Amino acid sequence: MTRSSFKAGWGKSPSPQPTPIGRTLTKDEFLSAVSALFKDADQDNEVRLDEKEFAFKQGKALLRVTR
Repeated sequence: MTRSSFKAGWGKSPSPQPTPIGRTLTKDEFLSAVSALFKDADQDNEVRLDEKEFAFKQGKALLRVTR
């Protein structure tokens, strides 16, 4: 499904094809992605995040994914 056909078909019944956004992650892929985001957000490498680390861009990205 091309992007233009997706826009034209918006609101119609769902297609059996994957969405243009992507595919669903497996549990292992999701955990790997969250682990990488956690490592990026842990600036002082103490294997825990505090309030100041959540205030940075990397911490906010982790919060968006885990909510």
